[in-house]
Amino acid sequence: MIDAHCHLSHPKFDADRHQVIERAKNHLVALFETGGNLEQNQHALELSMSHKKFIYAGVGLAPHYALEADAKKEFEFIERNADHIKAIGEIGLEYHYFAEEQARERQKIIFREQLILAEKIGVPVVIHCREAWDDLLLILKDFPLQKVMLHFFNKHSYLQESLRRGYYISIATLKSKDVDKIIRDAPLNSLLTETDSPYLWQGERNEPSNVRFVYDRISEIKKVPVEQVRQSVMATTSQFFEIVF
Repeated sequence: MIDAHCHLSHPKFDADRHQVIERAKNHLVALFETGGNLEQNQHALELSMSHKKFIYAGVGLAPHYALEADAKKEFEFIERNADHIKAIGEIGLEYHYFAEEQARERQKIIFREQLILAEKIGVPVVIHCREAWDDLLLILKDFPLQKVMLHFFNKHSYLQESLRRGYYISIATLKSKDVDKIIRDAPLNSLLTETDSPYLWQGERNEPSNVRFVYDRISEIKKVPVEQVRQSVMATTSQFFEIVF
């Protein structure tokens, strides 16, 4: 199994990060550590270097930090480490916590610049989007050849357009009726699996080993064996990140 999106650099893992990774190794063939700012990106790279061929790094400037970060320094870090990353992410738009137009416009600029950077260095992008789908899809329309993973995708109304564009759909551990509809209606070979650890769990800290419950849910809703889900997700993840497991 694979956790395509998690945040082991989060302080909630400071006390037992090693044990969490060892538990993950008992269940998974790989996990993808995702950054969002310079500190997180550095940690993602350190983890990937310490656990080669198990932890892979994605680095980027997340919309949550778009206002405060030194974007030039962030982008230079990404480009300097291009040979050691598997994606730029998470990047995108976050409107739930940022209502002011100035903040949203800044996010759009940062998002677009990172899409240009992803094209330049030839890596896929991992997308965060909350309450900004129309703007996000409008920007992505200018990058038709870019390989895109929609992290924690939970908007069924945008599923068909996302599939039409060839985007990859990542199903997370948090259950919802909309996500169940997405699992039902998306082709199995478009799906990736994630925990978004330490988030998206029932009232406690999430961790990568919990991704197995996503496989069970996909199996149940699609009425296919769990082993078929495992094989499909591994093939799709390999195709997206261009990794041979």
